Amino acid sequence: MSEASLEERIQHLEEQNGGLKRSGLLLLVLVFVMGATMIYDNFARAKAVETEGLIINTAAGKPRGAISAMPTGHLGMLFYDYEGKLPESLQYAAIPYLDGFAIYDRNGRPRILIGMDDKDNPILAVVSPEGQTLFSAVRPAQAGAPPAQPAASPTPAVTPAATPTP
Repeated sequence: MSEASLEERIQHLEEQNGGLKRSGLLLLVLVFVMGATMIYDNFARAKAVETEGLIINTAAGKPRGAISAMPTGHLGMLFYDYEGKLPESLQYAAIPYLDGFAIYDRNGRPRILIGMDDKDNPILAVVSPEGQTLFSAVRPAQAGAPPAQPAASPTPAVTPAATPTP
């Protein structure tokens, strides 16, 4: 074999190797783009989940709580008893209007209310089992009242003149 033919062969192999590297890199980029497109399409479709309720289970599979839309329009969180049963009588009618969220006790009574009433007044209240308000972060009298303005102060009849300091 001559020197020239050996160098020509090495040059030819290096050119082939460079072409294979470019093809491999292009194929790798193509696979990455296809994977990213598939992942994006999969997550882009899951923008919203629509359901009537959500049941929360323990690790053993027993239901412990549920979040559901109540017939009066608000969302409610209910708790199951230790046998896995919901309260027999749910007192959602005790809340005539609530644009918000109510947490019910194991007996089906509303105990915590968060949201807005029918006059767009904020509600944040803790209710006793008997239905009495134990705590309210917003007093009913203050809810619709505008913020208090400072009292007007009388203006002096004559404004005192400023005297220069020496």
